[in-house]
Amino acid sequence: MTNIHWAFWVDRGGTFTDIIAVNQHNEMHSFKLLSEDPDNYEDAVSFGIQRFISQQKKCQGSNSSHLISEIKMGTTVATNALLEQTGEKTVFVTTKGFADLLIIRSQHRQHLFKQNIEREPPLYHSVIEAPERLDSQGKVLEEVRLKELSQKLKIAKEQGCNSVAIALLHSTANPAHEIEIANLAKELGFTTIRMSHQVSPAPKILPRAETTLLDAYLSPVLENYINRIQRKLGEQNSFFMQSNGALTTAQFFSGKDAVLSGPAGGIVAMARTAEAAGFDKVIGFDMGGTSTDVSLYAGEFDNQTENQVAGHYLRVPMLAVHTVAAGGGSKIWFDGKRFRVGPESVGANPGPVSYGKGSELAVTDINVFCGKIRPEYFPNVFGSDGNQPLDVNRCKETFKKLTQDVNQQLNLNYSPEELAQDFLVIAVNAMANAIKTISTRKGIALDEFVLNTFGGAGGQHACLVAEELGMSKVFIHTQSSVLSAYGMGCGFIGTDTQIFIDSKLEQSCIQSLYSKQSNIFEQHKEELPEQSGAVTSRIICWLHYENSELTIPVELQDLTSMQQEFTSAHKQQFGFSLTDSPIIIRTAEYQSNIQQPLRQSEQQKTKHLDIKHHKVWFKNRYLQTPFIPIESVSIGEIIQGPAIIYDKNSTIVLEPNWHAEKINGNHLVLEISSSLRQIKLNDTELTPSRLEIFNNLFMHIAEQMGAVLQNTAQSVNIKERLDFSCAIFDCHGNLIANAPHMPVHLGSMSDSVRHVISNNSSIKPGDSFMLNSPYHGGTHLPDITVISPVFIDQVIRYWVASRGHHADIGGITPGSMPASSTNIAQEGILIDNFKLVDQHQINDTALNELLTEGEHPVRNYQQNLNDLKAQVAANQRGIRELKNAVKTFGEKTVSRYMDYVQDNAEHAIRSAIKELKDGHYQLPLDIGAHIEVTIRKTKADELMIDFSGTSEQQNNNFNAPKSVARAAVLYVLRSLVIDDIPLNEGCLRPVSMTIPESCLLNPKFPAAVVAGNVETSQAVTDAIFAALKLQAGAQGTMNNITFGNQHYQYYETIAGGSGAGNGFNGADAIQTHMTNSRITDPEIVEHRYPVILEAFKIRKGSGGQGLFTGGAGIERCFLFKQPMTVSLLTGNRKHHPFGMNGGEPGASGRNFLIHKGEKESLPSCCERQLDKGDRLLILTPGGGGFGKPES
Repeated sequence: MTNIHWAFWVDRGGTFTDIIAVNQHNEMHSFKLLSEDPDNYEDAVSFGIQRFISQQKKCQGSNSSHLISEIKMGTTVATNALLEQTGEKTVFVTTKGFADLLIIRSQHRQHLFKQNIEREPPLYHSVIEAPERLDSQGKVLEEVRLKELSQKLKIAKEQGCNSVAIALLHSTANPAHEIEIANLAKELGFTTIRMSHQVSPAPKILPRAETTLLDAYLSPVLENYINRIQRKLGEQNSFFMQSNGALTTAQFFSGKDAVLSGPAGGIVAMARTAEAAGFDKVIGFDMGGTSTDVSLYAGEFDNQTENQVAGHYLRVPMLAVHTVAAGGGSKIWFDGKRFRVGPESVGANPGPVSYGKGSELAVTDINVFCGKIRPEYFPNVFGSDGNQPLDVNRCKETFKKLTQDVNQQLNLNYSPEELAQDFLVIAVNAMANAIKTISTRKGIALDEFVLNTFGGAGGQHACLVAEELGMSKVFIHTQSSVLSAYGMGCGFIGTDTQIFIDSKLEQSCIQSLYSKQSNIFEQHKEELPEQSGAVTSRIICWLHYENSELTIPVELQDLTSMQQEFTSAHKQQFGFSLTDSPIIIRTAEYQSNIQQPLRQSEQQKTKHLDIKHHKVWFKNRYLQTPFIPIESVSIGEIIQGPAIIYDKNSTIVLEPNWHAEKINGNHLVLEISSSLRQIKLNDTELTPSRLEIFNNLFMHIAEQMGAVLQNTAQSVNIKERLDFSCAIFDCHGNLIANAPHMPVHLGSMSDSVRHVISNNSSIKPGDSFMLNSPYHGGTHLPDITVISPVFIDQVIRYWVASRGHHADIGGITPGSMPASSTNIAQEGILIDNFKLVDQHQINDTALNELLTEGEHPVRNYQQNLNDLKAQVAANQRGIRELKNAVKTFGEKTVSRYMDYVQDNAEHAIRSAIKELKDGHYQLPLDIGAHIEVTIRKTKADELMIDFSGTSEQQNNNFNAPKSVARAAVLYVLRSLVIDDIPLNEGCLRPVSMTIPESCLLNPKFPAAVVAGNVETSQAVTDAIFAALKLQAGAQGTMNNITFGNQHYQYYETIAGGSGAGNGFNGADAIQTHMTNSRITDPEIVEHRYPVILEAFKIRKGSGGQGLFTGGAGIERCFLFKQPMTVSLLTGNRKHHPFGMNGGEPGASGRNFLIHKGEKESLPSCCERQLDKGDRLLILTPGGGGFGKPES
């Protein structure tokens, strides 16, 4: 009897499960199953493998024994459990005062314009505060009280928790308390115990705690799944792909490392197959059923250590992948004005219409309808019994119905084919934009790269995506449709150990790291399977500059080489290096790997098969197109497009202007033959597909500008707190698209651009202007806007601008946020229409004089200069991309669609206005002034917003520039629209505003304005919502806190409660309305500053009661270890955030100084000197309730 040993490489994806079977003779088979098909099997992996073995036995008779030699798998089991929240019941144990850490997180909201703020709930079943405390150096301030903790853990066990996650502050500096609690949990019978200092050994409690919780929550689910697979298939050699691209055994496969398991296999295969074919710079394009993953490889894998998955922070080593919701199963739909693709997916069950079960069209249906996918060349795995072919007729009828609906609503004359093609263009555009995102982040030129295309749907769209990106070559591996599964077979088996270092990069530290390698690598050899190959080891150090959180991986070597490599990489990625700043080793990662051979299927013999021709729709016409079985193509043979090349698992669409060559290994290389695009230049006709394309294009340009600014800026405010916005404008200065992080910037930059336009008669290519004047579109002085023209044929057709919050712009206090200013000169350097760049040359001398020679000059000119250079670089990216758009579509088309996208936004706002009613509201402020607003509908779909009656200009700094009020109006209007529309000037077309001169919202020079931007802006927004009777008051303040002395300066804004509305509760502890800044991690605060954060938690009960309850505020308490000056700029301390429709008001905020046990109430705005041992307690306001409380 012949023993045939089969190895199975598996990728269990969201829609399909791909399986490759290969035996010791290199005979390779691949097949697909639906991942979810409950009518036919419980689990796709075990069913597929068992069915294959059974078929082989039948084919080869009883003379052979078919055995499973190994299984290597990537799986979405952990990801699905995370998305569906079906993990193990887990109790979370953390330091006293931080029970709400994983609710508050970094306090920013994910969706800027949603009134009903939703956030992912924590994964734990219950949370326990451990009575213990360490300082930032690991010194014990309070011993852990185990007896008290034991009772709480017993209760959690009785409630069904079998898993415990332990994450204490500063446990990486001293793990003793976590270990004590873990031992106690083990004694009490918890079966899964995770300690944060082991799971994620680096500072920042938030990502460490959430990663630890995620691991405790998902690992039992993963373990149960693996046990189930092994019971069905036997306990043969099993390996599982981790997010970092390394295979590991079941024993070491944990939940935290499994979340990106499938995509990691694809990235590994993408890199290894491309290198084997002679391509060393590749973009991975993995288009599956649910989404598309894009990745990059240029000799080294692109690694990252932090990510957000399904709304949860994850900090583990992982391969970098960017995902966009545009897969074969992405839903295509018409919203009444625009054609839309995604983000919703029709899933594997019921799937696209052509699968025979569902009724909603998807991207795959486009290719079926156009004839690019035909049932006779596609597996019969569809229908109710899982054995039916694609249902083409059902697909055609559904497209015809959609076409009728579109034509009827828009009075157009689409054919079903034209409609399907336009949807395809939108999908391709979305996937191309995802690739642009990663290339922009890495600063690479795409024309140097090859597109390595894989995934079930990748080959159908490869030529179109490459054309969109200006790429000329596509590589398609013979196993492209199952390449992620192939990656399981050619990936390396590996293990790693992370050690938290947090020391300066010095020779002694390097020697210490080398001294540990012998023991660690010996341990790795015990963990790695025997007889799997030679082990290679290396040590990767994650380095960063002191007081920066941006790390870069560098291999451990001699000191000089590490310094040079880090400095070079930092400059390439972020645009600068800091010669005077120490380099810190954050963590060291000891890696041991066993590389697996790249097993190739045997060279196929060319088969002489009949090639049939079918009618296929390409772009604008039907073409008779050959359908060519790939096994009928000879090595070196050239195929001219159009053609469809297929095998049983994949369909490759060769567009008419492309050709393909089969190379050794049975792979295909596709190259473009003629002009990239067949686009009619200067076509200004409005179509729903182009409207969506230009909406996405303009927003993507602004987002690319933001990526460049974040990468190249130097200050923490811009690079890490993301306090900036980038935007593009038409020739008149109207906002077209904005990539916002800070809502208070919205709407105000247009005024700045128009000011530059009207005050400069001679503007030349390469010029850039800057301003921060609150009287001409600025918000407050630290927010500097850089504005640049975009010339097309010697005429200014567009403008681009970037606004960033500079760390200091002078003034009477460091940080330029004084609490007591009464004149703009006290707040910093006023900049108005200054020519920063003159024909590509920065005006260094004039700039230096402007910023350093005033009464209150800037404190770090070089940092201002570097951030301004970053803003100029961001603008240059915007100019380049707008010029590319003109080259592609024509200036008339781009300019006309700038009008159309504004028309679309205007239409959406007018539709929302129809539902509004007239209103009036007067909102009191703690300073004794008030905001008064009257709103009237002058027509059915137009609004008049009148701020007459608002208090006059104040002799303090709560005066808000007119542009801030305008931004608040724009923010409210955009919030009224549920649909995803771009924010642009069209939103303001149906609105007229009256803001009296010399009032609080339209001050005259030299009024102070710093609090107007951060405090009054919140009040204006609340007042407008109140007048419209749409939402109860939010916290109405940003709770600005500054403390410092001659050595330290710290600034933060603290979140509070959002207001409830009709049908929704307010959100607890969240940034609201005009701000969305992140808060510094508690461990980083304590590490950098002489303070102890004693509490950071939700202020329970502070939300106003009602039919819908307002969100609660935050309680935040600092203990000062050195004398400090504290400055407060806060609001709603005297007044309460209002309730609405009978709802009760939220609790007002409170500020307290605790000195030697005595509690002193502080006013809304003040400066105080604090002694060592004093405490500052901030209680932020809750949101108001909506509707009368039920009895």
